[in-house]
Amino acid sequence: MNTITLGSLTLYPYGICIAVSALLGLFIAMARTGDAKEKNAIAVFAVLAFPLGFLFSRLGYCLCLLDWISDDFIGNFLAFTDGGFLYYGTLAGCLIALLITCRAEHISFGVLADRLAFPAAVTTALCCAGAALAGQGYGWGVTDWFTEDEGMSLFVLENSSFFTRFPFALSDYYGTARWAVCFPEAIIILLFALFPLRREKASGSGSAACLFLMLYASAEVLIESMRQDDVLRWGFVRINQILSVSLLIILVLILWKRYGLKASVPVRSLAGILIGVILCGLMEFALEKKISLIEWMPMDICYLISAIGCVIMFLSADRTRRAAFRAERS
Repeated sequence: MNTITLGSLTLYPYGICIAVSALLGLFIAMARTGDAKEKNAIAVFAVLAFPLGFLFSRLGYCLCLLDWISDDFIGNFLAFTDGGFLYYGTLAGCLIALLITCRAEHISFGVLADRLAFPAAVTTALCCAGAALAGQGYGWGVTDWFTEDEGMSLFVLENSSFFTRFPFALSDYYGTARWAVCFPEAIIILLFALFPLRREKASGSGSAACLFLMLYASAEVLIESMRQDDVLRWGFVRINQILSVSLLIILVLILWKRYGLKASVPVRSLAGILIGVILCGLMEFALEKKISLIEWMPMDICYLISAIGCVIMFLSADRTRRAAFRAERS
């Protein structure tokens, strides 16, 4: 990981990016509310979320590599400068901070969650783009992608040099140009931010926050599949893919229980999520050339089908969200 040395002080560009992104998110959250009580609650949340998000992010990463660090768990956990953090660990830490803040400040969980949805989206997007500073966030090799022999794409280019530069590509450890997955990921999340922003004005019940989480989790199933950097894996399945699908299921179940919906609504949602998972799972096997019947499929077609699977997962989960908040308004 690249570093900046100022005398005896060593700074990590990616760490600076995370800190600046978090502070920008806090500024946006403060600027978007004129209520003094909400401003105070946001300040309390920030004081709690920064350390809790950091610690839980590191803890989540270490738990995912438990076999590797089991000999010296505490020592490896405290080796912060070695890198290794998990976004969903950050989310867990922020959720705990949110719960504590709402209880301490006597403010509605849904209201505060909705106020923080858009700033959280902006912060997440900037952190994703900043992964390039840590030498992460890249995908397959650009040159190999367009060659006829590799069969990675439907399109064949004799000269792919146009795509081997910023912002299309990043260089890996060996200087090979690889697709810059982190940049479209950041753009997608920023586009998602428009949805919580719009919903927030008419909500305050947690609908905006729930919508953003569903959008993010659905998209991450595809984004993680495209990454070829130091992603956390169990076999060839990325851990973030498993956590993303789990988050969708958990949100559906929570909304079902919280709003007492008819069983048919969440059952259809869960069935749709399962269909999306099956599509994405089949494409993972196709990408890894593990099923002979579909190993002929070019990778861009595999990713297109995976994208369709992710859309199905989101629309299915969102069915329960919409039903839940319609029931609340009525």
